[in-house]
Amino acid sequence: VMNGMQQPALRYQMDLNYASVWTEKIFENNDRLDILWHDSFTYIWRNIAQDIQDVSFSVDIGTAEELNETGENIIRMHEEADYARWDIHPKDSDWKTFRDSDPSDFVSLFTGESAVPFQKHWIDMD
Repeated sequence: VMNGMQQPALRYQMDLNYASVWTEKIFENNDRLDILWHDSFTYIWRNIAQDIQDVSFSVDIGTAEELNETGENIIRMHEEADYARWDIHPKDSDWKTFRDSDPSDFVSLFTGESAVPFQKHWIDMD
């Protein structure tokens, strides 16, 4: 927890006093905000990578020091998934969910195959 508190985006989620200052000082600066979220995602996934190494799990995404290409792909797709949730245009909000975003940025970590779009809007599926 103490190491996580050194990551501003994670501390925002854990510390209500910090969150209020964050909202005033950082939240409107999109470029800085993107960097802080990216750094936090990287911190989290490096810790997961090390846990994976420590238990000899069959997937290699890197270590606590450095993520490999697979680990970097996880972060990239994590960020794309977040953007899909945040960037729904108001004119599309009556039908669009994050599941309706462009799937071309999402690939299987095992086969490299790209995701394909749904045949209709998510909300219209049975």
